[in-house]
Amino acid sequence: MKKNTAQSKALKITVPYFLIGCAWILFSDRLVQVSFTEQSQVFYYSIVKGILYVLITSFLIYGLTYPTLKEALDGREALKKANMELKESNEQYKKLYQEYSKKQALLKSLIDSIPDLVFYKDTNGVYMGCNAAFAQFAGKKEPDIVGLTDRNLFIEQEAEFFIKMDAEMLSRNVPRKNEETIHNAEGKEVIYETLKTPYHDQKGNIIGLIGISRDITERKNREERVRYISYHDAMTGIYNRAYYDEARTLIDTQEKLPFSVIVGDVNGMRLINDAFGHIKGD
Repeated sequence: MKKNTAQSKALKITVPYFLIGCAWILFSDRLVQVSFTEQSQVFYYSIVKGILYVLITSFLIYGLTYPTLKEALDGREALKKANMELKESNEQYKKLYQEYSKKQALLKSLIDSIPDLVFYKDTNGVYMGCNAAFAQFAGKKEPDIVGLTDRNLFIEQEAEFFIKMDAEMLSRNVPRKNEETIHNAEGKEVIYETLKTPYHDQKGNIIGLIGISRDITERKNREERVRYISYHDAMTGIYNRAYYDEARTLIDTQEKLPFSVIVGDVNGMRLINDAFGHIKGD
C-alpha cells in the first residue's frame, strides 16, 4: 500500500511535467520556425524560449512537489512529536510502575507480617494468593499454591466443607464468620476462626473472596478447661452443684418425666482421708 502511494505521487509529478515539456518543445519550436526566418532571430528567440521553458517548468515543479514535500515534512514533524510524547508517556509509565511495585511490595510485607492466615480466591475457588503464614500452614510456597483449590490442599471432608461455606457466602454477598477444625501439613488438628468476605470490581461485580483465619486452638482448650472446672469438683472430678442446678432445669420437663435422682453423702470422706490419707480416700 505504501509503495503504491509513493508511485502514485511520483507519477502525479513526472507525468504532467513530461507532457507539458513535450508540448512546449513542439509548439515553441514550430512557432519560432513559422515566425522567424533569419538565423540570428531564430537563435535569439530560441534562447528566450529556453529561458521561458526553465522558468515555467520551475514553477510547475514547485507546484507539483510542494504539496508532497510539505506532507512529508509535516508527517516527519508529527512523527517526531509522537515519538517525544511516547517517550514522555514511557517515562510516566515507568514511574507509575515503580510506585506501584513499591506499594505492592509494602502491601505484601504487611500481609506477610500478619501471623493469621490470609488468602484470597476467585469465584471458582481457585487460590489467587496468600501470605507467608498460610503458605507455611499448607506446607507449600505461595507460587505453588496459586492455581490450586481446597481439594488440592485439604482432606476431602474439610475441602468440601470449605467449598460449601464459600458458595453460601458468595451467594449471599455478605461476610461470614465460622469456626473450622483443620488438619495442617503435619497432620495436627487445629481450630481456626475464619472470616471470609467477598470482594468486588469497580462495577460492583463479585470477583472473589478474601479470608482471614486465626488459630484459636489454645483459647478453645482454655474455655473447655474453664467449663470443666465450672461443672466438676476439683478433688473428685464428679459433677458439682452448678452442673446439677443447670441439668435439673434442662431435664425438669413434662416430656422427660419420670426421672430419678440419687443423692449420696460424701462428708464421711474426711474421716477416711484423715485415717488413711488422701490417696486412699480419693
